[in-house]
Amino acid sequence: MKKAQKLIDFIKADVKANGGKLVLHKTKSVKWGSESSNGFFDESDVSLHVATNYDIKDWLGILVHEYCHFQQYLENCYQWRICYDPIDVFELFEDVLKPNVKYDPDLVHRSFNAIRNLELDCERRTVKMLKEFNSPINVTKYCQGASAYVFFYNYVSKHKKWYKKDTAPYRVKAVYSRMPDNLNGRYDKMPKWMENLFAEHCV
Repeated sequence: MKKAQKLIDFIKADVKANGGKLVLHKTKSVKWGSESSNGFFDESDVSLHVATNYDIKDWLGILVHEYCHFQQYLENCYQWRICYDPIDVFELFEDVLKPNVKYDPDLVHRSFNAIRNLELDCERRTVKMLKEFNSPINVTKYCQGASAYVFFYNYVSKHKKWYKKDTAPYRVKAVYSRMPDNLNGRYDKMPKWMENLFAEHCV
């Protein structure tokens, strides 16, 4: 896994050089607010967290993904900025997932669209980096998982439900195997068959 280690070492060095912190957790999930996740980037203390109690091919892509969020933060790119102006859409995201919390539907829709577009930009950056480093990850399969994850935000926007532990859409073969194998298309519409797929296998 020399290619994988080269990529990991590059990320570690660059995060440190830019004042960030990388934490590789020897667990199957990490706590993200009130939810569990396979990884996240926390801009409040500029830290990246990744659960690594899996085969390296299953968590390396998540590490690169969170690193690309770190890059979005450093660049203050458009997709990043609109998630914090005029409101912090991630705070709203956590509140919306709580029971009996109500928000203006249009605000929720616009906020989740902003998060989905941020994730799509991040996934495209991730695929580019995986290719540049000639990583051991199957990029076609990764794109299918990434497509499932980005499309899933449309489901969350509509139903206010996050995926259950161990049922992330990019980990469930019955879900990701039916997704596009590239990230060139549009992700702002969720077909009914896809909505049913998420409901059956993820939430």
